[in-house]
Amino acid sequence: MRISDYLKDRKYPGRILIGGTLKNGRPVAAYALMGRSEMSRNRVLVMDNQELRAVPYDCDSDCGNELTLYIASYESGDRKILANGSHGKDIKDALDSGKTLLESLDGLSPEPDALNTPRITLVYERDGRYSLLIVRKNAKGEDEKVVWNYENTPGFGHIIHTYSEDASAFSSDPVCVSFGDSLSSFTEELWNSLDEDNKVSLYVGYEGAERIINKRVW
Repeated sequence: MRISDYLKDRKYPGRILIGGTLKNGRPVAAYALMGRSEMSRNRVLVMDNQELRAVPYDCDSDCGNELTLYIASYESGDRKILANGSHGKDIKDALDSGKTLLESLDGLSPEPDALNTPRITLVYERDGRYSLLIVRKNAKGEDEKVVWNYENTPGFGHIIHTYSEDASAFSSDPVCVSFGDSLSSFTEELWNSLDEDNKVSLYVGYEGAERIINKRVW
């Protein structure tokens, strides 16, 4: 399934992580922010000292909190980490200390909001292998921690996001998607597939090449 076909009818998938490999063989990672409230929409993604950050666009309005404003990327050796919240730092520290990906989720719970929003993370290697991690509530209301590992497969990747169509906490597994042959075409396809009303920001990149698109610009 094309990434555009998967996203085109999803009005509010929340925060989105995608890992995979372009048709040209280059590993790629993407992180998208969506927003319905003014606080969520009052954000941009910026690169600051090689760290991807979600920061406020306009501090004359509600500037947000630790659930909406955070460092979204970290590096741990040859691994790069993208996360939908501050738990990216906990995962980095755990990996730096020698823990496994599953062990890196120890002590983490879903976000402390009314929906128990899942904490999702992408960890990818320089050779194109990647993993998606989630901390979510299961059907019994218990914390569940899962890691999915994937190989480098040109033209394909996996997507995970935080909300289902009715904006309840999302609990599905990653979905395999296909995409194009260049960073530019992938970025354009992904940005254009996001709901126009609710899309906020998008980061797409691989080593040596990165793109950021913000709906609100200075």
